[in-house]
Amino acid sequence: MTSKMNHNKATTQQRSAYKTANRSVFKQALLPLAITALSYPGLLHAQEQKAANERFIEEVLVTTERRTQSLQDVAGTVQSFSSSDLDDLAINSDFTNLQNIVPGLQITNQEGKLEVYLRGIGSSDSDFSSDPSVATHYNGVYLSRPRSIGPMFFDVERVEVNKGPQGTLRGRNATGGTINIISSKPKFDDVGGYVQIGSGNFHARTMEGVLNVPLSDEFAMRAAVFSDSHDSYFTNAYGSGVEAPGAADNSAARLSFLWEPNDQFSAYVMADKVKEQGSGYPGAFSGRALSAGYDIEDLDDPFNQYFRSAGRMGNEIEGIASTLSYDFSDAVTLEYNASYRQYSFYNANASREWQLGMVYDGAEGVVGSDAESIYQAYQDEGYRNAGPASAFPDRLNWNDTFYQSEKSSTRTHELRLVGETDRFIWAAGVFLFNESFDYSSQEIGNGYFGYSDWFEPGTISGFQDGLGGENRGDNSSVESKAFFSDGTFNITDNTRIKAGVRFTQDKKTANESNVKYQFNFPAELFEEFGLQVDDSTNPLTTDLVLGSNGFALKGPNERSLNNPSICGELWNRADVDAAQCVNNRVVAADGTVTDSVPNKDNNLDYFLDGIESFGVRDNWDEFLLQNRDQIDVIIRSDFYNEQYITDESGNSVLDLDRSNLTHRLSNTVKESYVDWRIGFEHDIGDNMIYGTLSTGTRSGGINRPIKLSDGEQLAQTWDPEKLTVLEFGSKNTFDIMGNPINLNASLFYYDYKDKVLQSLVTVPNSRRNCGETKTDQCTDSFVFSENSTDATIYGLELDGNVLFDYGFEVTWNASFIESELKNSSVLDTRGGDRVVNVDGNALPNTSKINANLSLSQKREVEWGSIDAYKWTISLSHRSKYYLTPYNNKGYAEDAKGNQISIPLKDMVPNNNPALADTGGQANGLFFSDVVPSYTQVNMSAGISVGESIEIDAFVNNLTEEVYSGKGFINNDVNIRFTNSPRIYGVRFKSSF
Repeated sequence: MTSKMNHNKATTQQRSAYKTANRSVFKQALLPLAITALSYPGLLHAQEQKAANERFIEEVLVTTERRTQSLQDVAGTVQSFSSSDLDDLAINSDFTNLQNIVPGLQITNQEGKLEVYLRGIGSSDSDFSSDPSVATHYNGVYLSRPRSIGPMFFDVERVEVNKGPQGTLRGRNATGGTINIISSKPKFDDVGGYVQIGSGNFHARTMEGVLNVPLSDEFAMRAAVFSDSHDSYFTNAYGSGVEAPGAADNSAARLSFLWEPNDQFSAYVMADKVKEQGSGYPGAFSGRALSAGYDIEDLDDPFNQYFRSAGRMGNEIEGIASTLSYDFSDAVTLEYNASYRQYSFYNANASREWQLGMVYDGAEGVVGSDAESIYQAYQDEGYRNAGPASAFPDRLNWNDTFYQSEKSSTRTHELRLVGETDRFIWAAGVFLFNESFDYSSQEIGNGYFGYSDWFEPGTISGFQDGLGGENRGDNSSVESKAFFSDGTFNITDNTRIKAGVRFTQDKKTANESNVKYQFNFPAELFEEFGLQVDDSTNPLTTDLVLGSNGFALKGPNERSLNNPSICGELWNRADVDAAQCVNNRVVAADGTVTDSVPNKDNNLDYFLDGIESFGVRDNWDEFLLQNRDQIDVIIRSDFYNEQYITDESGNSVLDLDRSNLTHRLSNTVKESYVDWRIGFEHDIGDNMIYGTLSTGTRSGGINRPIKLSDGEQLAQTWDPEKLTVLEFGSKNTFDIMGNPINLNASLFYYDYKDKVLQSLVTVPNSRRNCGETKTDQCTDSFVFSENSTDATIYGLELDGNVLFDYGFEVTWNASFIESELKNSSVLDTRGGDRVVNVDGNALPNTSKINANLSLSQKREVEWGSIDAYKWTISLSHRSKYYLTPYNNKGYAEDAKGNQISIPLKDMVPNNNPALADTGGQANGLFFSDVVPSYTQVNMSAGISVGESIEIDAFVNNLTEEVYSGKGFINNDVNIRFTNSPRIYGVRFKSSF
């Protein structure tokens, strides 16, 4: 344990010293280095003759328009990266690293869920009915949930990123663009393949192996396997020997077959299986550090955080896909694509003290995080003897955490007819999609116990209802069908017009359940069970344990009991008994008590039925079962089924005492929409200009029922988002002084209607009574999505590359993006139920300046056994952006109730007393949502020995820039999900 603690401390000190001493040095040195490298070819010219062989930019073939084209012939903004490109740019196997080489692209891993934004278009929703705005494809097959991607960047042919709506070409929910991951297909050449192994910091280990076997002249097979693992990128600030979360252990296998018996027919079949394991992808409580005046990137070590336990994560993905094509003639081809893909995901967040996340120093007038830490503060004898609630180390052993599980299975079918004549290229087809989705989630804790005389004198109540209690979605579904056509017509040899249309019908059905548990029992049961209770704390400190190592909830759709007794909004014993909503106690008119209700599951048994296994130190189950005849289990639900009764005057009125009478709810939304595009292309020599007008639609979805404090029911569905895009651009190839250059540019304008924004809503009165104060630990939070604004986005994007002598190449891609929210009506969850106007603010996750620049060299040499070498330096820059539509602004009302802007610092967060009593009061900087500008540097270098051996090394995030890609921000929390720290390693590859 001591060794591990010293290692964590050393790691933190090394990071801090390295960043302080070297970050500015790296930035100052890179510019002259780049200038020198760019001028190097000219220096060589002065010393040596120009190479005799002519240089040319290798043609890049892509299939972004569902046919093979040169990248320079595609009328749109497209980037394509081969497998070697991904290695050279230090992307490796991490899908999120793709954002480092595509301007305007942002990918965040939020507890195993990937959220993708492109040019400001994206979605942060985590519900099954909320589809991504940037569609991800695997070999052209649509993936509805990015969680089903896994580590796919092995044995890939290329990755294509297409910006702008692709509805008529790539299907549903391709509003912001598409990402298509294309694996290498079997080849009919000789038997071949390779083995690659690698090692890096954080004890990283990688392995990749590929075998290609032509079984005949017509039939070939390709097998690929992959694995990677690493320790956590985080350290535990408690230094208690508990491993920090963030470790990963992933493996994958892919098997594919290609059969081409003649020139007309082709059949490609691919199956893959992925297993992801680890200790989760933690978000960090950041509000306290921000309130203390610290920006995240300026902390000594943002990866040093407080954890009470590591998390647990697992994801199993498997699928099979096929593509069959038949050429009827030189002009017409029929293609059929089918796929089945499923995943089963499980995640338990790391347990941590409420609000205590990143480590920050104290300063004049500022309390440091060490004083807010229970573990640290308890070492102070004076503080310990004073006896405030948070001084008791028992809470360090609590296992409070949030569990979630998902199971998804999807089936897609697409039939396409493609034709080509001298002047007309066309495609038409039908698309069918079906998804079955189940989920479960629950926050499990040791229980928040307090005296509850309001229920019955001498009673203690405990609750299991954090984050909304137990939530399940069983047998929910998504169905979609579409008909589409698209074509390009050659008006002249140099001019073409394009048009396409797609009609889509979607149907989504959510079958969900929700319950929240309250346990009421005589206070003396604690002592009878042998538990130590400290009633000087609020909540009470007890020795009850739940959620220790080995604890697991039942997965989605695995419950056997499904009919508990729902108590509504009743809280005292008399009302509960009168309503008979404790189903193991029925009180007759004469006071007789019986213990059964027909057709009802026992509430205690219902709670236990949701748990797959208890942990090795858990005693909750023993306590409940031993005292089941003395424990009342009250079950409530957030799902409203309002009942009306007849009053004494004969009027129909709402039954206020029993307005929560169901724990299950079914909701269906149906919609249909049309997407289209029109455009032109015109060639000028080797160059092309183009223009397109296109639309994209992101389908609507379903919210859980939520009522605000004034009784308002928030919208249970949201409408589709609609996007209209106008883009003009040019694709150009030049040759200047023998140096070939690609230079492309595009101007774009987006008109965004019914933009959906996500909020983390705090639901008031979720627990009416919480101990004596009726305030502690009483908030439940829910994710809520609404069509709350329109927006405009416009900008300029430039990309290209130039080749110099001796294998030097410079590649660039830059975009300027201006965004503005309009007609907004946004629920401000930072300060209650306030609805604010954020017109003029920028769209979340949208930077004005996005730029990528890389300098590389690849050259064949004769240096002994070294036959070639290569190296790449790449820079990725983003200007500041915001994580919410509030754009770091505060809002309030004046004396007349009119909305006004106030400094963010003047807003008041929830200073929950569950935080250590030593902590200072948080201020409005707690709500900060700004992410400052940053520049990330990646490097790689390698050599080739003979024709079969390659050795290379890489560094990702050289200067260890830290930035947030996602933030959950409301009155209670500011949870940030950050990028990875500096990652480096070496690889050895042997081909055969």
